[in-house]
Amino acid sequence: MDNREMLTFFATLFYEVWLFGNITFFEGPCNLYGAIQALNLAVEEFIGTTLAGKGDSSSSSLVTYQWQPPKKGWLKINVDIAFKNAKAAGALVVRNEEGKLIFAISKDLGNGCGSSFEAETLALDWATEYTDSCGWHCLIFEVDAKHVVEDVHADYEPGGWSTFQSLLAIRKRMRKDSWALEWSLRETNQVADLFAKFGLKNNVFCSVDEFSLGELPAVVLDRILIEQLSSAVFITNKSGVERFKLYITDNNDPELNCLINQWINYVANCCRVEEVNINMKENTRLSAVGMLFESNTLIKLHLCGCDLLDIKPSIINLPRLQKLVMKNILDLDDILVENLILGCPLLEDLQFERCDKLTRLQVSNLNSIKKISVRYCHRLQSVEVRAPSLETFAFRGFIEMGVVEKCEIDLAACETNLKDLNLSIMNVTSDWLQHFISKFVCLESLFLFWIPYLETIKISSPKLKKIDIGQCLELGEATVVDAPLVYALNCSYNKLPFYNISASNLEEVELNFTLGDHDDVWLNTLRDFFKKTIHIQNFKVAVILRNREEGDRVITHELTDSVFLVWQQLKDWNLDVFILSATPEHWIQDLLEVCWCKKMCIAGYENSSGDLLRALEEELSKRNMEAAADREEFGKDGNGLYKNCKGRGLQRLVEAGRTNLAQENELKEEDEEDITCWIPLLKAYQTLYNNNIICVDLKREWEPLSRCRGCLNCMEWKCY
Repeated sequence: MDNREMLTFFATLFYEVWLFGNITFFEGPCNLYGAIQALNLAVEEFIGTTLAGKGDSSSSSLVTYQWQPPKKGWLKINVDIAFKNAKAAGALVVRNEEGKLIFAISKDLGNGCGSSFEAETLALDWATEYTDSCGWHCLIFEVDAKHVVEDVHADYEPGGWSTFQSLLAIRKRMRKDSWALEWSLRETNQVADLFAKFGLKNNVFCSVDEFSLGELPAVVLDRILIEQLSSAVFITNKSGVERFKLYITDNNDPELNCLINQWINYVANCCRVEEVNINMKENTRLSAVGMLFESNTLIKLHLCGCDLLDIKPSIINLPRLQKLVMKNILDLDDILVENLILGCPLLEDLQFERCDKLTRLQVSNLNSIKKISVRYCHRLQSVEVRAPSLETFAFRGFIEMGVVEKCEIDLAACETNLKDLNLSIMNVTSDWLQHFISKFVCLESLFLFWIPYLETIKISSPKLKKIDIGQCLELGEATVVDAPLVYALNCSYNKLPFYNISASNLEEVELNFTLGDHDDVWLNTLRDFFKKTIHIQNFKVAVILRNREEGDRVITHELTDSVFLVWQQLKDWNLDVFILSATPEHWIQDLLEVCWCKKMCIAGYENSSGDLLRALEEELSKRNMEAAADREEFGKDGNGLYKNCKGRGLQRLVEAGRTNLAQENELKEEDEEDITCWIPLLKAYQTLYNNNIICVDLKREWEPLSRCRGCLNCMEWKCY
């Protein structure tokens, strides 16, 4: 031993002596033999760690200190105990070569254990006996008790009378050719350790398989995730990683962050890696991220919630990178962005979101850039793009204290090729915006959202095909859209339901507005507009009565001329109107997405109502069948957990009841709130459709889950 190792050894010795003295003083006399065994265990772990640490620290550290999967066709069984005051509990965990848990069980080993060595021996005896009774073969047993492994492998007769019979039984079973026993560091045996500790502490012992993994304690599931991730990287060690995706929603574990650094370190050094996606819940300092910015092979890089303090701008060199996405990077400043742009000459897609230190964005010298997106960078004051190849530009500003922040945008060099323009939450005037848009002669898609000072605009574009205007609350009737090729129109909750536009080529129309915000004149104008779009012939309407407590109540039907007469009666009501050109199937899908429908009413003539009802029934059946299929798929996948639940759980839609109002003599008055809101609304439509109204009560059922398949604790990962 060198001086450092000797110092660590004596520190361990003094700690065990101090701990033994405190236990004796506060809890009374304790087992001296057990204290000696505890000291031996601590020393052997120290020696084992020291020996293991002498290997290569660069690439082997990931393998040395983490659980390693067995070779193909074999199972690895980790066995460990929890021991306190002569009481012991054991646990065994079985996993395959992919690191997926196959089986786990914990057991109460009783109160008569005189030492941790005795408890470790009894646990291994129980584990080997249990697996022998199951008829399993090709097994590797791992324990972190080095003395137990040495006694099992020894040629001499066992010495301790308390473990004599158990050791003989273990030796006999281990003579099988397809069985092996190995010692491992405690760091590589943590799943079994945590499972045993949970059982001893709570006096709860259980067994789970791959289909009931969700019954394991959360702390054990989290550890399984960490080791499964490590094994995934280990499995790809020979061939290298092409795509690495990591999504972490809870990264408060320092050990996990250390492992993530090791994974990134390995991925960054892979000669085949082309795509890296790292998504952290919050700003997390990962020192290894800097290595990604020197990759000669990366094509796509997506970073979210990562700390870039350790990155030196001078090292950035990504000669093949085509897509760069930076989200929630709090320390991404102007200098770093400038060097990023210089270091990525082939960049085609550049996206920034919630990068709070970014104040100025200048993009030039990127001859291949096609898309730039900037969203919610609240300190951003100017954007200047000099890129003739740019085809898509998206900007979404920031609102602070109810005020939309100002940001200057200059796309003067992008006028010839820009096809898609998306502007949201901007503090600009009508004149500026009209002059800005008029420069883009090839514009095909225009999206304007929440521009509070936009009062009027005249859009003249010979190639414009799609226009979407939303939440422009001051945009008045002087607005004109001169675009004969427009086939898709979307207007949502503006000052007016729609604007003056040529309807001859329209194929897709979506309108959202509040009925009480518009008078009879605009309802008549709206009716005239839809008369011009009679060639579409598949308009569906939803009149939505919002109720946060009870859920949205909806009357949905086809758009007919007589509906406008009903709306004139309801013009003083605070009702949302949703109009969409769609097939019944797509209409129901969209409606279920925009509404929380505790009660939905399908209103219409027999043919139209029948189509909508049939589409509703098919959609409910489809969603519930998919949920059932997911359960089966998740179980077959090996973890028995749900996928992509993001902590919310799995949703099902069920029909809670149905009423045909044509079979009722009169509408039943329910409670006072319904009498003033829902019942009068139904009566207004009852006359129009000759009582042919069918009410369908829908209920959303949730299965709250704390874990998901493949991403325990709602952590997603993929490694190819």
